[in-house]
Amino acid sequence: MMDMSAKRIMLFGMGDVCYDIISSFNSKLKEYLENKGIAVDLINVNGRTGYSRDIVECFEKNSYAAAISFNSAGEGVIKGKDGINLFDHYNVPYYLFLLDHPMDHYVKIVNGPDNMHVICIDRDHVDYVRKLRPDTEEFTLSFPEEWKQMVLKTYLRQIF
Repeated sequence: MMDMSAKRIMLFGMGDVCYDIISSFNSKLKEYLENKGIAVDLINVNGRTGYSRDIVECFEKNSYAAAISFNSAGEGVIKGKDGINLFDHYNVPYYLFLLDHPMDHYVKIVNGPDNMHVICIDRDHVDYVRKLRPDTEEFTLSFPEEWKQMVLKTYLRQIF
């Protein structure tokens, strides 16, 4: 469960990857969270790998309730100069939403932060992740009800 006392979330984006669908969803999620009084630092990591001083500075300057990533966006830039995982070092829960099969993210799941939560869209995907990371605290097959309502209201309104 996210500790919302910090009232700030780190949200990783990847620009136009996946036909811009993740970017569009991130924008709507950011808007929704900010309307709920939660600050969001949206970090575009498209094409970035390795140590990134600006991301380290985000961790140093802010207290985060959680970090959210879709399909492992941000995994390549969350290490400090010494190689330490920043989510672990700053005790920030990491929520990884997998839209693809977990096999495509094998290394990132196995080597992910200690406080990683993997959210899958398919029960078989959950079983696969459990085999890779039996220590991961939780798995879920769906978004919280509040998020479902936000998605339905936003996208159904655009369709009809």
